[in-house]
Amino acid sequence: MTYQLRRHALGYMEIENKPSATELSAYYERRYFQAPTGQYQTDYSEAELDYFRAKAQLCSQTLELYNRRAETLLELGSGEGFFADYFYQRGTTLTLNDLSSAGMERFNPHLLPYLATGDALQALEDQITSKKRFDLITLDNVLEHVLDPAALIERIKPVMHAGSTLRITVPNDYSSFQDLLEAGGMTTPTWVAPPDHLSYFNASNLKDFIRAAGLKIVSCQVDFPIEVFLANAHSNYAKNRSLGAEAHAARVLCTQYLAQKDITAYVRYCEAAAQLEFGRDTTLYAAL
Repeated sequence: MTYQLRRHALGYMEIENKPSATELSAYYERRYFQAPTGQYQTDYSEAELDYFRAKAQLCSQTLELYNRRAETLLELGSGEGFFADYFYQRGTTLTLNDLSSAGMERFNPHLLPYLATGDALQALEDQITSKKRFDLITLDNVLEHVLDPAALIERIKPVMHAGSTLRITVPNDYSSFQDLLEAGGMTTPTWVAPPDHLSYFNASNLKDFIRAAGLKIVSCQVDFPIEVFLANAHSNYAKNRSLGAEAHAARVLCTQYLAQKDITAYVRYCEAAAQLEFGRDTTLYAAL
């Protein structure tokens, strides 16, 4: 199927001819349940595990800097469980959701009692029915996958209280830096990947999207600018895919260095980089 893109009124790009809910559900059933281990690596190096912990540490420090708490956590799209485990080790009460338990079974099986598998919207409806509220609600690479991002945010708001923090991570796509790289012939829109990714946010329009949902911005950050390697012909992994592993290794090394050097300064660095749209993933923290 050929997909067309259009610009949403709030500035982000989206697939115009999206699959139906039934088609998308069938696609993810094949992707996650017929070969569930295909979504996850079989093993990670200690450096990569430190990289996962650094992302959770960055969240924890952000919450501390803005006087937010995380005694309870709802994570939609909990994957292998590395983010959740960081908070679990610090006494946070967990409620987890993912389409599959395969990744968590392999890497963090002690978290399985807190995991419910299935659709994120249904998981939210269950929590709303139970009148649950959470201090921290996090979606890591979830929003870009759903048919209606605005509808998902609307169903999250009922599980928030006055002190809740919503954390959303999405790829930083159609950013001004990507525009520069594309204009210079250094890359093409390789980030367009339907039907997996149906919406394409960046550090600028994600804020507009969240404000339109009636939420307040607490912090906006971006992570390591791995796309800087595309500006060098000798490290351009878009043109030579064999260079991708080395680019990722550099991201892992630099992220861990920055987190260990000064985690508070690292938060501020990520916030400044977001203003410049100079990072691969965008993470936004919002409140009621």
